[in-house]
Amino acid sequence: MIEKNSYDLKINKLDFKIFLIAIFLLASAPFFSAIIFLYLTIKGTYKSFYSVIRDKYNLVIFLISLIMLIQCVIYTFFDNTAIKQWDSQLHWAGIANWIPLFLLFIGLQPYLSNEDNRLKTAKFFIAGSFPVIASCLFQFIFGWHGPFETLNGLIKWFQVPYGGEQSVTGLFNNPNYTGSWLTLIFPLLLACLKDKFRKKELIKFKILLLIISTFTFSIILTNSRAAFIGLIISIPIIFGRRIIKSFNFLILIVLIFLSAYYFFPDSLLNEIFNNSFFKDNYLISKFTSMFYSLNNEIRISIWSNAISYIQEKPLFGWGSSSFPLLFRIQNNIWYGHTHNLFLELAVSYGLIISLLVFSFLLNIIYRSYFIVFKNEENDSLIDKGYWAGSFIFFIAQLYDVLYFDFRLNIATWIFLAGLKSIIDKNNKPKNLSKFN
Repeated sequence: MIEKNSYDLKINKLDFKIFLIAIFLLASAPFFSAIIFLYLTIKGTYKSFYSVIRDKYNLVIFLISLIMLIQCVIYTFFDNTAIKQWDSQLHWAGIANWIPLFLLFIGLQPYLSNEDNRLKTAKFFIAGSFPVIASCLFQFIFGWHGPFETLNGLIKWFQVPYGGEQSVTGLFNNPNYTGSWLTLIFPLLLACLKDKFRKKELIKFKILLLIISTFTFSIILTNSRAAFIGLIISIPIIFGRRIIKSFNFLILIVLIFLSAYYFFPDSLLNEIFNNSFFKDNYLISKFTSMFYSLNNEIRISIWSNAISYIQEKPLFGWGSSSFPLLFRIQNNIWYGHTHNLFLELAVSYGLIISLLVFSFLLNIIYRSYFIVFKNEENDSLIDKGYWAGSFIFFIAQLYDVLYFDFRLNIATWIFLAGLKSIIDKNNKPKNLSKFN
């Protein structure tokens, strides 16, 4: 069977199977996965070059890439005003997080061109996450920690030992990355669960329910606020209006309790929150401390500093990876990023790049939302899963930077490629044969 996509590229069964293998390997063996994606991307882009360059989304990507490359040349050969400790090679390394992923977004859209392909891809994303779940559970139950590596380091599972936060990392090197990966995949699981419930396939429904339980438990073990919030948000997105009413009531109750805790520190509620369970549970204490001492939240200071740096160099920024150096010079403290992806882009590459990337991502999420949720002709649950995963990851970048993990990078752009394919399909002219 041969399928034609929006780029008029023929995808045969073997190519698609190779794509699915790469999806499966992405979390546990990203090096080999990336090699496969590189092959598929080059093949897809080469065979459909003229269609690719006529796509307006791709033109925006080409423009962003061109500006980034021009900046690299300027910073390397012509700019003498950079920070003393900053190396222009960091700028070239920085665009490796963007331009290759832009090309991947373009080249892999044909493999997600229809609902059946997106469903199969989702299943392989879920199956490929089992090593992440296993590594988290083994770390929690048996205390296993690494790093573990094989094939001369080509496959490496970090399994970072417990720190003061008592958070599992699994095969990632940071619990926030682990939680973000699981939260990205979680909506796909919920979509599959709802589908099995609709079809009354009870055995598969129960198996999925068990898998979802392990995902939820692992997300909680990461102690990641962003991941936990993403988990909660994804449920009403997938299950719809009825459950939203229950969530609204639950959120109202939580807000009342937190407000009472904040404004009445001597109340009985305060004593309840300070008992051993709430006090010793790291994830809960992170949330309560966030509300109780909001004014002391370090992110506010980081964002304030980032905005001041942007004001000094608004057009082209200070160069990739410059924020930690700027912040340390000014505050004598090291923070690796701005805790906001678009502030990070503005500091590194300037407001032009930041606004273009933000507008590009927001446009895809906004337009696909109306197709996935508001178009009566589209009742695809798995498409809702792709949208929810992309939306949650996008929102998370507003208060943290989880983008720079290699695996999350690739997975996120594949999700976005799926949304772009949904938009393309909706833009195709309707079959006019019925008017003949």
